[in-house]
Amino acid sequence: MASEHQSIAGHVQVINPHELARDLHADQQYFIIDCRPVLAYNVCHISGAINVNFTGMIKKRFLAGKISLTDLLTREEGKAKFQSSVGGATVVYDDSSGDMKDLSATHPLVLVMSALMGMGKCYLLRGGLNEFNVLHPSLCEVSLPYVNRSIVSSPPTPNPTTPEMRDQPLDWKKAPPVHVLNYLVLGGAKDTRSKEVFNEFKITFVLNM
Repeated sequence: MASEHQSIAGHVQVINPHELARDLHADQQYFIIDCRPVLAYNVCHISGAINVNFTGMIKKRFLAGKISLTDLLTREEGKAKFQSSVGGATVVYDDSSGDMKDLSATHPLVLVMSALMGMGKCYLLRGGLNEFNVLHPSLCEVSLPYVNRSIVSSPPTPNPTTPEMRDQPLDWKKAPPVHVLNYLVLGGAKDTRSKEVFNEFKITFVLNM
């Protein structure tokens, strides 16, 4: 596993936020994979990015070779887009990674890059979403105020009247429902009363936990 990791790290190309933004504005086609937890993806992600679900049990099945990268993509449209983009260029990112050599052999970025070897050009986004969102927020989709965890200094006190209070803690009670698996949606009590949510996610049963 270690030697394979070194081989992947030696072949990964790095793209910086400005280069990716320039290409996206020029309508260059990339398949963009978000390797962060699905809840973080639902809060904020690069426009058009598809999330991979690397929860504990699913990660074990992937490492055992029982499921493929396609199975980890959290939406059906993402699977179709991935299959049609094989041989093209793919950009992979997490919160803030910029160098594969600093990551463990079982880190989601490394596992995804390994699965993509030989399937076209693959790029690692330097600085991840944290840096990209600061530099190019118009190219990101935000459903809740996004907290940039890479900022360690104390932020200024936000104005309560400001529509976007990015420095405030997330209110998960207001979070949108999350498509955890193709057949599983995680949501709250408010979502069970919403016909729009049921229709959008094609929900047929509700399990109360």
